[in-house]
Amino acid sequence: MIASVPPFFSVVVPTYNHEKFLPEALDSLLGQSIEDWEAVVVDDGSTDGSGEIMDRYAKRDPRIRPIHKANGGVSSALNAGIGNARGEWICWLSSDDYFEPGKLRIHSEEIRKYPAIKFFFTGFIELDEETRERKKPPCIAPLGVYRVVRFFSGNYVNGISVVVHRSVFRSAGMFREKFRNAQDFDMWLRISAMYRSRYIHRRTCVTRVHAKQGTRVQSGAGDYDSAFSCWQFLNSHAYEEIFPSMDLRNPIQAARAFVKMLRITLSPGSTMHVFGFNPMLLRRFREWWGMEHPSSVRIMLGLILRSRFWRYLFPGLEPEVSREIEGLACRDRGSEYQPSDILTRARTHVEELARSGRVEESQALSRYLERFGTDGVAGNDR
Repeated sequence: MIASVPPFFSVVVPTYNHEKFLPEALDSLLGQSIEDWEAVVVDDGSTDGSGEIMDRYAKRDPRIRPIHKANGGVSSALNAGIGNARGEWICWLSSDDYFEPGKLRIHSEEIRKYPAIKFFFTGFIELDEETRERKKPPCIAPLGVYRVVRFFSGNYVNGISVVVHRSVFRSAGMFREKFRNAQDFDMWLRISAMYRSRYIHRRTCVTRVHAKQGTRVQSGAGDYDSAFSCWQFLNSHAYEEIFPSMDLRNPIQAARAFVKMLRITLSPGSTMHVFGFNPMLLRRFREWWGMEHPSSVRIMLGLILRSRFWRYLFPGLEPEVSREIEGLACRDRGSEYQPSDILTRARTHVEELARSGRVEESQALSRYLERFGTDGVAGNDR
C-alpha cells in the first residue's frame, strides 16, 4: 500500500542487467540516516535477475516501488521513474552505484538553508571495482555566473549527486531519449539556463568504475551526446542566455563574460569541439555585439577586441579559428545568428577522421549518428 502523504525525496533507480550491483544500491537507501524517501526502481527490460531482486526488496520495504518496462535506455527509464515519483525532490541513483549514509540528510539540510534553489549537486567518490580503491576526484564547480557556459568545456555535475525539485522538470522538460550515454549533460545544461544551482562541498555518493559500465562499453558516445547537446543549445539560445546571472550592460561583467567565452572556445579540449571546431559560441557573441549597448560596454569590449590578446594566449591558432575571432571586431548590425546544421558538421567529421587514419573513431561516430536519422534534432522525447 502506498502512503497517503508524499515523501520528501523520490530516488529514481534505473537498472538494466545489474543483478550484481543492485542489492548494494538499494541497501544504501535502506541505510540512509533519514526515512522520508521512496525509491522508484525501474527495470529497463533486464534479462538477468535484476527484476526479481527489486521485487524482493519491495516486499521488504514499501518505500521501494518497482516498475517493469521494455528496454528503452537510461533516459526512458529515468523519465518513467520521474513520471511515477511522488516526492517533492527528485534524486537519481544508478543501480551500479550507491549513496553514502548521510546523502539525503545533507540535502535536506541544504534545501532548508537555501529555499530559493531548485537544483543541488555534490562531490562524489570513485570506486574501482577491480582494485577496490576509493578515489576522491576534484570537483570544481564554476562560479554561478558561469554555470551555463562552463558546460561547453565539459560536464561538472555528477548525475547521482543531484537533487532537483520536481517542478524543474515541468519547466525544463524530461530527459531526451536519443541521448543514451550523456543524457544527464543535456539535462543539467538545460536546467542551468533556467535555474540557479548550488554545489554542496560534501561527497555524498559513490560512482563505481567497472568493465561493463555504459561509458566504457560504448566509448565515445557520451562525448558525442554532449557535443550534440552543445550544438542544439547554441542553436536555440542567445548570447545573454549563456550568462543568465550576469548584467551584460555592465562593462566589467561584459568583459568577464567575453574572456570566459573566448577561453572555452579556444581550448581544443572543450566538449563543444568533439565534432571539430565549433564557432557557434563566437557567432552568438557577434550577434549580440551587433546590437545596441551602453557606451561604456562598447568602449570596454572595443579595447579588448582591438588588443588581439588571444594571439599571445593562444599562439598557433588554425586559420579557420583566427578568421572567426578576427571577425568579432566588426560590429556588423547584419550579423544575425544563423542556426548550424549539426548533422552536416558531424558527418563531415566522420570523413575527416577517416582521412586522417582514425578509422575506428570514424566508424563509431557514423554508428552513433544513425540514431538521429536525417532531421538532426534530438527532440524532447517526453
